[in-house]
Amino acid sequence: MQRSAFIISIFFFIATISIGFGQGPKQQDSVKKLLKTLSRRDPARVDALIYLGKYYADNRTEHLNEALAIAENINYLGAQVEALSNFGSAVESEAKPDYSRSREYYLRALPIAERTGNDSIIYTVCGQIFNACIYLGDYPKALEISIKQLAMAEKTNKVKMMASQYNNIGFLYSNQNNYSKAKIYLVKYVELAEKVGDEGMQANAYNNMAEIHEKEKDYVAALEKLFKALKLYETINDRKRKKDPTSNHMQQYIALTYNNIANLYSSSGDNRTALKYSLKCLEAASKVSINKYDLSFFYITNGNLCTAIGEYGKARASLEKGLEIAQEIDHKEDKKLAFLGLSQMFAAKGDYEKAAFNHENYTMVKNELLNERSSKQMTEMNTKYESEKKDKELIQKDLEISAQLSEAKQKRILRNVFIAGFILLTFLSLFILRESTRKKKANELISTQKVIIEHKTKETTDSIHYAKRIQRALLAGNAILSRNLHDHFVIYKPKDIVSGDFYWAYETPQKFFLCIADSTGHGVPGAFMSLLNISFLNEAVIEKKLTDPDVILNSVRQSLITKLSSDGNEGSKDGMDCVLCVFDKKSNKMKYSAANNKIYFVRDNKLMTSETDKMPVGRSLLQEKIFTLNTFELQDGDMFYVLTDGFTDQFGGPKGKKFRTKQMEEVLLKYHNRSMLEQSELVNGILNQWKGDLEQVDDILLIGIKFKTS
Repeated sequence: MQRSAFIISIFFFIATISIGFGQGPKQQDSVKKLLKTLSRRDPARVDALIYLGKYYADNRTEHLNEALAIAENINYLGAQVEALSNFGSAVESEAKPDYSRSREYYLRALPIAERTGNDSIIYTVCGQIFNACIYLGDYPKALEISIKQLAMAEKTNKVKMMASQYNNIGFLYSNQNNYSKAKIYLVKYVELAEKVGDEGMQANAYNNMAEIHEKEKDYVAALEKLFKALKLYETINDRKRKKDPTSNHMQQYIALTYNNIANLYSSSGDNRTALKYSLKCLEAASKVSINKYDLSFFYITNGNLCTAIGEYGKARASLEKGLEIAQEIDHKEDKKLAFLGLSQMFAAKGDYEKAAFNHENYTMVKNELLNERSSKQMTEMNTKYESEKKDKELIQKDLEISAQLSEAKQKRILRNVFIAGFILLTFLSLFILRESTRKKKANELISTQKVIIEHKTKETTDSIHYAKRIQRALLAGNAILSRNLHDHFVIYKPKDIVSGDFYWAYETPQKFFLCIADSTGHGVPGAFMSLLNISFLNEAVIEKKLTDPDVILNSVRQSLITKLSSDGNEGSKDGMDCVLCVFDKKSNKMKYSAANNKIYFVRDNKLMTSETDKMPVGRSLLQEKIFTLNTFELQDGDMFYVLTDGFTDQFGGPKGKKFRTKQMEEVLLKYHNRSMLEQSELVNGILNQWKGDLEQVDDILLIGIKFKTS
């Protein structure tokens, strides 16, 4: 985004000074001598002071303050606006630009500019506010200003101004992931650019349209637009260099386009080609004075690409350079991207302490950009211009990465928890058996034994409750589910204190694994099986690093058969029915394999059921058959559910019958449009009403997920 030039009408006197004296030490002395002849209420004195404050750093603040004080005293509105605008420009031109302060000056100038009634002055001040907001990452305020400028341009039918604002508004909507809105304005921008025959405008339009295509995963169309833009920029640059060999007028745009091409190749998975264009970008940027807003982004892009191909030293250098520039100009969006890039780089390198430190900084800056006030402002500004009442989500919820524990530590914790749980449950079983034997031998001491039994039963129950805590610790926690599933709910109702049903999850930077399973049995035996199943899932995914769900289930089945057979249980058919999903965080694809259980998808108010293999994960007649790999292309708003058979097998209702699958499907379809909280409460209520006073017959587990594109 280019900064707007500030143009304001002033008295002919100041124009005469500029033309007659130019800018230099002699001219400065001449203007200072002239000041001594002008009274403190003379408008010409104000113009001279503004001239000195604008073109000379010596005593700039003193000159502009005096000019502003006199202009306010004599109600010289145009000079008040220019003095405040020059204050803003001055703090932006400092070694460490302060865009927050410059915006304050421009915002002070705006109501004064409006009092002049001069549309040109108002439009220019709005442009200065807009640019400061972009540097600060305050997109809601930027949208408000751009809409104001568009209304002014449309009122006067100034085509280039209209085109500029169509481009700005399209950029802002694209930045907020509202691509349908962005397209409307960018198409208008392209049409006007072609109408006036402005190659630079056309190239800008192609660049912005490419971003929309990229976010819609249409990489071919995006590349086509970017190379069109690059060709136009180079044509303009070559034409200007024929007239002036030192001209680099288009170099910044060429660098920006190279950077966009690099990001596009990265999005499509070709990081090495992306890095080639990123280096071209930095080379082009080195030939001209690039604004720091773009330059920080160029270094961040280069750093992320170096991380992707494992060049961590170069990655760190580029990311820290980008962060340094972003901090210098206090640009929140680039600071957020730099902290995220550093966190990902250190995590990939294995330095989790520094990864966590940078991720905390990333989260802090991101939250500043995602505050509720911003969301409210964005919606209100859109409403003022187009009278729409539909809320718009501002900034894509970013897929956050958390600091990762080392793999060795993770394995050790899982192993220790499993061993502790196994020993505890074994002890409980032996304890119950021993107490049962004692009770038979001590029949004659019934009254005494009753007290002992009650006490021991309490001990047993307390121990099983402790076992429940251990089992709960092995289930997928709400934190990992929220990070990866966004909107979801979990209904988990063990028949007894501990359960054979479980839900397990694991995440990597690229993938998220989720298993919803029904182990053989319930209560303590079911809990034993759930511990074994979780242990073998961890072994397959964490230790063996398997990623495809069919291969993982085949591995778990083989481990179960081998383990149980080695214990003299060759005839055992213990194992689990389950659905294992593997989500690809980049492609929005989900791979899954299903053993006896199904996934229920709801899209466009239609319910579909997934394919499933009619065999368990464990010993069976079909144990030599491999599990099927299925792939599902997820879309924004897809609702899907995975459940075990406890819900549909529950007896109840007026005739004491099973709930059944068909009735379950009707419930899911009926309420799928409700919020996750409402769905959970409604389904829970239906279950409780159906069951009534009857006993729960099995463990119950149901997980609902609403998919959102990243």
